[in-house]
Amino acid sequence: IDIYESILSPVIFAELGIADAIGLKHKFPILGGEYVTIQFKTPGAKNSSTYKMIVQSVTNIVPHPSNKMISYTLKCVSAEILRNATRQVDRVVDGVLSDAIEEIVRDDLGTTKKINIEKTSGNEKLTFSKLHPFAAIDYLRQRATSTKYPASSYTFFENRNGYNFITMEQLLEDGKKKITDSSSKFFYDTMRNQSTEDENWRDILAFNYITNNDIVSQAETGGFNNVVKTFDIITGTYIEHKYDDSKGADKFQSSDDNSRLTLPSNDIKKLSKDTARTSVIVVNGDIMPEKIGEKLVNAQAFAQKISQNILHVHIYGDSYLTVGSTIECTLPSSTGMDDDTGVSQLDSGNYLIAKLRHIIINSDRPQHSIAAELIKVGYQR
Repeated sequence: IDIYESILSPVIFAELGIADAIGLKHKFPILGGEYVTIQFKTPGAKNSSTYKMIVQSVTNIVPHPSNKMISYTLKCVSAEILRNATRQVDRVVDGVLSDAIEEIVRDDLGTTKKINIEKTSGNEKLTFSKLHPFAAIDYLRQRATSTKYPASSYTFFENRNGYNFITMEQLLEDGKKKITDSSSKFFYDTMRNQSTEDENWRDILAFNYITNNDIVSQAETGGFNNVVKTFDIITGTYIEHKYDDSKGADKFQSSDDNSRLTLPSNDIKKLSKDTARTSVIVVNGDIMPEKIGEKLVNAQAFAQKISQNILHVHIYGDSYLTVGSTIECTLPSSTGMDDDTGVSQLDSGNYLIAKLRHIIINSDRPQHSIAAELIKVGYQR
């Protein structure tokens, strides 16, 4: 069983590989559209994880050479995707976008799952027609501005707890508050973990850096300096919005309280002082939020910061974990791993779970592990 969650996906996917020696596929039968419920719990955990999905298709059907068994894969997905495929949204929005998104999730998708919506600022007047619910939500997500965070980096995703419309900044801020006990702390070297109760399943079995602070990429894509110009088609006026990393980086949320988000040195500041990217967008001041230009210029810079430090880890299975939550990782330095001097202060700290894959093997000795993609915004000072 493989279960996939991602903060970039509005639904959860799963694949069930089955070795069928009793004719289940034909006698049940399994044709697609059946409901599948997967439930598991890590030993010692208070609550179990439950995923209810529908069978989207049956693939990879392979008969055994003896003709006494066949193997196949059930591709499963959240049931809301079927509703999304058949439903089209015609809606007039006049008000706060977060309210409109909540109505689409509840009414047009018809979900009974929990809904976590972060409020947006300002009122908008707009009409859209013949959009599937997920496309309508994504359209509104790109226009939404936050009441609190300058980048307004809204994301819409499903995790174990339900549907979420929330900014990356809010996830980072909440994550720092919730790192309180050993249930969220992971160690590559278990000898450093003071909680003997958890040491068997709070280990990092392996880790690998996917990206690690590419300053050229940041410079080219406007992570250090960028400009957005808005042209109002009603008034005919231009407004220029500038982002300067030496002044703007401190406005963003980081993974740790003592993290640094600004440019690394004065030399880098001088070399990257020119504006790398300039964008011009057409707006209608009567129906669009006045902060749209400010949002876009900050969102461009923040997008580069959240993509600069991505870590892939393999850990023991844990029903506590889901995408959107934060864990603390203690990683080793190259100076040794026998005491605290071997801890990498630069790379250790809080990481946001961006993607997660539960890997469950149901055999004589059941196994559960997790492969996760983690994001760290900023480096500890």
